[in-house]
Amino acid sequence: MKRMYKLALGTGAALGLMVAINDRLSKGVGPTPRSVDGEQHFYQWREGAIYYEVAGPRDAPPLLLVHGFNAAASSFELRRIFHLLAEDFRVYLPDLLGFGRSERPAIDYTSDLYVDLWCDFARDVPNRRPLHVVASSLSSAHLVAAAARHPERFGGLVLVCPTGVQSLVGRPGLRGALARGILRSPIVGTTLFNLLVARRSLAYYLRQRGIYADPRSVTETMLDHYYIVSHQPGARWAPAAFVSAYLNRDVSQELVSLPNPVHLVWGRRAGLTPVERAEPFLALRPDISLDVFDAAGLLVPDEQPSAFAALVRRVFHAT
Repeated sequence: MKRMYKLALGTGAALGLMVAINDRLSKGVGPTPRSVDGEQHFYQWREGAIYYEVAGPRDAPPLLLVHGFNAAASSFELRRIFHLLAEDFRVYLPDLLGFGRSERPAIDYTSDLYVDLWCDFARDVPNRRPLHVVASSLSSAHLVAAAARHPERFGGLVLVCPTGVQSLVGRPGLRGALARGILRSPIVGTTLFNLLVARRSLAYYLRQRGIYADPRSVTETMLDHYYIVSHQPGARWAPAAFVSAYLNRDVSQELVSLPNPVHLVWGRRAGLTPVERAEPFLALRPDISLDVFDAAGLLVPDEQPSAFAALVRRVFHAT
């Protein structure tokens, strides 16, 4: 009985310490800063408001830029190409639901949810004009699925280090359900998420995992932004689904059936999704083209913005 009392007392103290630390980390961060300086809008979607910025001539071809997923994700990763491409396109730069300045509802995030979002966004926002797409990593799979469902709503797709063919295709299963449940729990889940998005963890992820070819690209200002983004109310809901495989999607069949043109872009030094992962895409669709940037990692648009923007103009014939 005495041992059980001590165990309960120790557990209570540990939980109390977690609560105190989590409470301290959630204070004083401030609101999520803007990634770019464009026209600010909200798309009032059924599951929550989607924040996006717009720039470029109103009569120019519409272009959607979609960032990838990670614990501190936002449109910040595409900020350097926003105004470059706005010279030739009407550019839409949103934050994914659950990230950035968009709403972060405590809902079940799934790949189908994001596919539905892009189908609806393409229908409602660019005045029913086919929407060209630049999408990063896992978001590429969601956009392929959306375009396969409604090809008339989309134009061409430029996919940066995409997944969805032999990569991030597995279903969550029991292990994924357990991981998501733990990360969504109020005390332990918050603590684990705070460890995941601690400044040191963010620096390691950005500098050591092949996100950038040159780790010196990761500045203290960049880390500040990622830290603020990941310490907002509700910041862990969507990442909990991401790390537990609920956002994974196999788009092999959808890619084959998709009538829209597809162009792949890869960073030669991408770590998490190496350039060899392009081969299954090319095997499925011989008409797909590929450009590899030698001096880039996973975030090609951020490391090589001018060259990447020139490629997008060429692919979408806006030169």
